[in-house]
Amino acid sequence: MSIDLHTLALMMSLTNLLQVLALFVQFLVDKTHRGPGWWTLGTALISSAFAFNYLRDSPGIGLFAIVGNNMAFTAGLCFLYVGVMRFFDRQEPRAALSTAYAVYNLVIVYFTFFNYNWAIRRLLFGIGVATLSFFIARVLFLENLPSVRTSRYFLAGVFVLEMILVSANALNPSARYSGNLIFNSSFLQLAVYLGSLIACTLWTFGFILLVNQRLAVERNETISRLQLALDQIKTLTGILPICAHCKKIRGDEGYWEQLEGYMSKHTEVEFTHGICPSCANAHFPEFVDVAVS
Repeated sequence: MSIDLHTLALMMSLTNLLQVLALFVQFLVDKTHRGPGWWTLGTALISSAFAFNYLRDSPGIGLFAIVGNNMAFTAGLCFLYVGVMRFFDRQEPRAALSTAYAVYNLVIVYFTFFNYNWAIRRLLFGIGVATLSFFIARVLFLENLPSVRTSRYFLAGVFVLEMILVSANALNPSARYSGNLIFNSSFLQLAVYLGSLIACTLWTFGFILLVNQRLAVERNETISRLQLALDQIKTLTGILPICAHCKKIRGDEGYWEQLEGYMSKHTEVEFTHGICPSCANAHFPEFVDVAVS
């Protein structure tokens, strides 16, 4: 059965719009971490790239759609990369990333409008997507955040698969298409389209899992800290047995200890010692007289 790749490209764009909506809802739910907003913008750009791809053989706008497809897809991956870096509180190499993206687009424009060459464009597209996928996977693999290990490794695996898929397509010597033949329902073309659709869906799921896993861990840590503080408050608001003469306090274990030691153990209070005027007059009158004279 032959599959219409025009229809598949349109379905991919619509599916990505649903993923944009899911990531945007996640962004609204959690504005503490900086990643979800970038992932939402990146997925929106990738969705527009699929829409451009649908229009690439349309008369009059085909060349512009080709350039738009290349620019939007790689820009979307750049935003995903920035989002991953910032989610883990790291700074992306902004200057290097912007320069590489600008050079890439200039070359794409040249081999589209001035020296039309689909083979070089396909190779450049594969290199660009594979490189960005590699850097995203690398950050996820190397990031030392054990609380989200499962989602990190899942996402890294998805981007490694994306890297392998686009590399195989870019380097496959048997791929021969140009112009409107790009929508031929060959096995290679079908694999590329379906593989991209599956990868986008999986990394959207992975990003949502990553955020919620981190939120769950941070919520549990907050609850533990609050519970500890509550336990300390309960200790200090209970009835404390205190000696009427020496002012020692009897602890939970039944031992009597100095007031200073008990307070230091159960609170963050630190003591320093001095002499009040009444005690100074009663017990150290010679020093008081010296001070006065």
